[in-house]
Amino acid sequence: MASPSKKRLSPFFLLVTLLAILQRPRCGAQEVIPIGAIFEVGTDEMQAAFRHAVAQFNRMNESANGRRYELQAFVDIISTADTVKLSRLICTQLSRGIFAILGVVSADSFSTIHSYTNTYHMPFFSPWFPEKVPVPTSGLMDYALSLRPEYHQAILDVITYYGWKNIIYIYDSHDGLLRLQEIYQRIKPGSNNILIEMVRRVENSREAIQFLQTLESIDRYGRKFVVLDCSASLASEIIIQHVKDVHLGRRNYHYLLSGLVMDDRWDERVKEYGAINITGFRIIDTERPIVQQFFRTWEALDPAIYPGAGKPFIPAQAALVYDAVTLVADTFNRMLKKKPDTFRSYLQRNKGESLANASKALNCSRNAVWEQGDRIAKFARKQSDLEGLTGSLRFGEDGRRENFTLSVVEMTVNSDIVKVSLFSYWVCHSIGQWSEQTRFQTVPAKYVRLPATPEFEKNRTYIVTTYMEEPYMMMRKNEGGEELTGNDQFEGYCKDMMDLIAAKLGINYELRKVKDHRYGNENPNVTGGWDGIIGELVRRETDVALGAITITSARERVVDFSAPFMELGISIMIKKPMKQKPGFLSFMSPLATEVWAAVGAIFLAVSLVLFSVHRWSKSGWRSIRRSTSVKQYVNDFTLGNSLWFTLGSLLRAGNVTVPRYIPSSIQKCLLIIDVEADMAVAALTINSGRERVVDFSKPFMDLGISIMIKKPVKKFPGVFSFMDPLSKEVWMCMTFAYLGVSIVLFVVSRFGGAEWKIEDSHVAFVPVTETASAATDIDGQSTDNSSQMLTNHFSVKNSLWFALGAFMQQGSDISPRSISGRMVGAVWWFFTLILISSYTANLAAFLTVERMVTPINSAEDLARQTQVEYGTISSGTTLDFFKNSKFAVYSRMWEFMNSRKHVFVRTYDEGIRRVRQSKGKYALLIESPKNDYVNERYPCDTMKVGRNLDTKGFGVATPLGSPLREQLNLAVLSLKESDDLARLTNKWWYDRGECANADKQETTQNELSLSNVAGIFYILIGGLVLALAVAFFEFLYWSRVDAKKNKISLTEAMKAKARISITGEFSHLHHNSTVS
Repeated sequence: MASPSKKRLSPFFLLVTLLAILQRPRCGAQEVIPIGAIFEVGTDEMQAAFRHAVAQFNRMNESANGRRYELQAFVDIISTADTVKLSRLICTQLSRGIFAILGVVSADSFSTIHSYTNTYHMPFFSPWFPEKVPVPTSGLMDYALSLRPEYHQAILDVITYYGWKNIIYIYDSHDGLLRLQEIYQRIKPGSNNILIEMVRRVENSREAIQFLQTLESIDRYGRKFVVLDCSASLASEIIIQHVKDVHLGRRNYHYLLSGLVMDDRWDERVKEYGAINITGFRIIDTERPIVQQFFRTWEALDPAIYPGAGKPFIPAQAALVYDAVTLVADTFNRMLKKKPDTFRSYLQRNKGESLANASKALNCSRNAVWEQGDRIAKFARKQSDLEGLTGSLRFGEDGRRENFTLSVVEMTVNSDIVKVSLFSYWVCHSIGQWSEQTRFQTVPAKYVRLPATPEFEKNRTYIVTTYMEEPYMMMRKNEGGEELTGNDQFEGYCKDMMDLIAAKLGINYELRKVKDHRYGNENPNVTGGWDGIIGELVRRETDVALGAITITSARERVVDFSAPFMELGISIMIKKPMKQKPGFLSFMSPLATEVWAAVGAIFLAVSLVLFSVHRWSKSGWRSIRRSTSVKQYVNDFTLGNSLWFTLGSLLRAGNVTVPRYIPSSIQKCLLIIDVEADMAVAALTINSGRERVVDFSKPFMDLGISIMIKKPVKKFPGVFSFMDPLSKEVWMCMTFAYLGVSIVLFVVSRFGGAEWKIEDSHVAFVPVTETASAATDIDGQSTDNSSQMLTNHFSVKNSLWFALGAFMQQGSDISPRSISGRMVGAVWWFFTLILISSYTANLAAFLTVERMVTPINSAEDLARQTQVEYGTISSGTTLDFFKNSKFAVYSRMWEFMNSRKHVFVRTYDEGIRRVRQSKGKYALLIESPKNDYVNERYPCDTMKVGRNLDTKGFGVATPLGSPLREQLNLAVLSLKESDDLARLTNKWWYDRGECANADKQETTQNELSLSNVAGIFYILIGGLVLALAVAFFEFLYWSRVDAKKNKISLTEAMKAKARISITGEFSHLHHNSTVS
């Protein structure tokens, strides 16, 4: 009986066991959180990013307490913005018990979804918001969050950075118009307003091109700044069509792509992108490790399963969807970490129910809301350290993104030349960053030049051909008797430079002379079309050409040049004229000869007129009362008075004591005389660092480092600074002259009878006009003939002396008192004031400079004359310069030279010899370094005049496409920056110069030396000797007169006159001697 019974219980037991197993909680099972997702048709890449994010989270996620859960997505694809259909779809999503919803929809669909999520408190995560989002009723929470930041201010800051004033705005959607309105509102009023002058909505690239063509017809050459607000695909089409359109300009356009479209793929093979200026924004920083890790994973995905994946980049919209999933998952993680049983109270059926059914399904027909919606939305807004592909994921209370950073990028011209960061496929580079905190900040570009192909070979011996010319390359003199071989046979500037280059590049070289002794010109009769050293490069007979090879456009077409190692220009060489020292009459140079003659004539004329008007004017006469009781002879010119008179004349202070005869007047006169483009065009310095990342043209301007110091404080003159204009020997000679004139003046005054007068102690000078009533009767006759005599101080001699004193600015003790006399004196004073002031101002320029009078000072001087011939070598770049020049002066010079074939020379050495032998009648047009070099060589008889006529450079040449070209270029630039080339220039030009002592250095101050003023000393000495001679003959003459008058011998008369001259005493026997 047992067996049957056991068989009957077995099925029941199995059933109970199975139910127990099914009812027991599954400790290791994963729990599921449902979320909803709505996508529009055509968003394959964003859907792929969403599914990849969910799958990646489900593989890696585990809560803090060890419980694992997954995200279960309910995805709907819509193709319409119809409100009824959208409402039905949203209600279906809510009925599935979802915890949150993610929507990638257009602005038209967004408003319906946004309304439902706020009504039912369902958290809504969106990659971006439309520009106009309805604000919830006051006090209610907005359950929507946008992952895309608002960056209208960034657009304005970039426009300001470029300095744009007039903007053309093109957009393709209603949101674009709303963004334009937002930009308008952010423009600050002021003097530098940004004017959006043209706005156009377009549906496709054809409409955009037609609009731009209309603008082009209005203003063909004006610069146009276009803000393009559209999708990446439409922006790409517009740019490509713009470049292909022959009616549209390129370099005068600059596009600013306002959307986050620069994160999309811009194929570097599309060369049109590099033909126009493009700036845009990127939100994905490819240098961040999290982004690089994502790119590796994204590139490894199968595009068949994940459309849009399988590439090493991701568009910004897809990255924002990925970050939205990251934010949702992080929100649930933080909620469960804080309270693990957060969602347990929402189980519907029994304790063993999974979380998939934990949410009470919402029914759109009832007013129930999602109880956890508030907490989920608030947790999503809370600050966290969450990092996504687009940066820090932080939000404000309004659900908008905060604390974000954008990269401002530009397109490059050739994507195969540069690469950015780790990815060589990018064809743009970063110029700056924009963030809410720091606003726009520029950052350095991170270009890396790709290696040149083919790579040059180190440790190989390269053939270097050179041209023999001092001081660039010369044969070395065998001084020690040893035999020189190889490169040791040569020396010079280029030899030293090549040694430095070879050491820097790690190569060997062999120097050879050019075969035909030419630099190189086009010659159709030789192989390759060029002769000389250039021809050898064209025929690839040599690896490098070294020497004073001028870089020209014609040569650049057939060979490659390095950066110039020396800058130069055409200059003028003439024979150095002899210095002309100032003559002993150089003090007369400020005034022409006819002016001096006119001064002398007017001086005599004024003196005669002054004498005449005082003879005829009543005011010119005055009476002298004398006492006849005692007569005494007094001479005003004592030794002290003579010294004082000379000092007063020297200091222009005048003197009361006045000489009255010719010798003393001559002395005073002499003493007074004794006293947006294809290129960067800017002030961009070429250096080796920049040359490694960009290509430079040949320099358009030569420059160098100069010294700037603080302007020194003005130095106040010292106590004796008034002595600086004259040298010490001049001051000494003037002192001796002062003493000598004083002594001579004293001597001649003692021997001159005119300096003596008879006076008594009651002598009074009373003007005739003041004593007319007392001294004359009614009939006008004198009433006191014994005590009054009529005298006129303006004798011929005194008139001449008055005019001379006024002319020399010394004054006189006599002065005209009549109106006519004072008029003459006034105009004469005015005349002498202007004349002497002009003379004094002009005197310094003639006395302080020892001039080398050069017949030619510039090319203009050469062109306007025919006395000095000029020429250059018969072939080469200098000849071509004048031959092809359109400048009037240089064209005229070419006509002169071309009409006189004999002015051309075969070599510079021949021209230099001709300059030295021409006695200043030939000038050579020569390159400036050669000019400077020759001027420093014996016999030091040539000089450079004027500025350089052009600017060019010497370069190291290589065959076209040579692998050495790039390395030589960098080496030359490096040598220039390290000052090695400047050191070589000093070594070969100036340190070995032979004219260091040929000319004395000019002093820093233009002081007068004795040679400058020797002439006036000669005249002064001559005048003193003449005065002594006249005094001697005057002594003899008056002695003879006294001898005849007193009837004595000439010897006795001379003794008496000598006694009066020496002692001042006179013999009463000879009181009738002439003393006045």
